Amino acid sequence: MLKRATRLVIFWAIAALVLFTAVALVPARTEQAETAYVSGDSAKAAKLWRKLARGGDANAAFNLATLYAAGDGVAADPASAHRYYLQAAEAGHAPAQFEVGRSFEAGLGTAPNQEIALMWIAESANSGHAPAQVDLGLRYLNGIGVARNPEQATYWLTLASHSGEAAKPILDNHRGK
Repeated sequence: MLKRATRLVIFWAIAALVLFTAVALVPARTEQAETAYVSGDSAKAAKLWRKLARGGDANAAFNLATLYAAGDGVAADPASAHRYYLQAAEAGHAPAQFEVGRSFEAGLGTAPNQEIALMWIAESANSGHAPAQVDLGLRYLNGIGVARNPEQATYWLTLASHSGEAAKPILDNHRGK
């Protein structure tokens, strides 16, 4: 009985050590990927973000999707971009939700589907992502994919304008500045 208990204690101690070591490596890998990207080594950043994304890191999945969308450090691949954006979006990453909506709208890496596009853009807007709020506001203002609704347009555009500088270039562009 004592031998079995000792083995269990040793097993759980080793398991805890492995788990804590793995958790400690995630910030280091994230920092390595960001450093690689900032220094211009997008291929290395992609490799590191891919490992993190496979482990469920939504920010890494979003960053990797952005590289695939732009062909930066990896071959441009709209389907891979969409897949990684979707992974991040399903984890609640608001900018990824917006990108998934845009992918469905334009049929980039997936079949076009306006209904699903609008759902993801609205989800992103509801999560506080200013570009999605502007997009949704303009849809309501102009009746694009939704019934024209000036009250909803005002709501979303006002909300976006209170988000700070993130929405300013988008709003200025719409105003023709």
